[in-house]
Amino acid sequence: MHIYRFRVLCDGVDEFVREIEVGSHQTFLVCLYSIYECTTLERKGDVSFYISNIRWLEIKEIGLNERSAPKNFFDDEEELRADERRRKLPFTLMANALMRDFIEDPHQRIILEHPGGETRIFYIELLKIAKSSE
Repeated sequence: MHIYRFRVLCDGVDEFVREIEVGSHQTFLVCLYSIYECTTLERKGDVSFYISNIRWLEIKEIGLNERSAPKNFFDDEEELRADERRRKLPFTLMANALMRDFIEDPHQRIILEHPGGETRIFYIELLKIAKSSE
């Protein structure tokens, strides 16, 4: 088993930097709880991780809940296009998504979108892969 060490940055909060460690055999749900432990985020909402490429473009979605039905209206065309693009991404539930199955790059980038009172975007980058002592 391996341990992944990630750096977590929050969009719009300059001084926010955290490091978390998650085992390769653990799920993204465990990763989410690790982030909850080092932040003041509310533990609710339709939270999603997105596996991204080097330019932070979303490639796969890993959601806390099943995808909801599409909205009937959108504020603008950009919001509609973003929703259509997101729905085309491969989707996996967090509780079923093992970390090792989604780490494809030694500097893997992941985005966490956490809606709440105010939607927060977290940028997560793999810093190190270490062998576990277990």
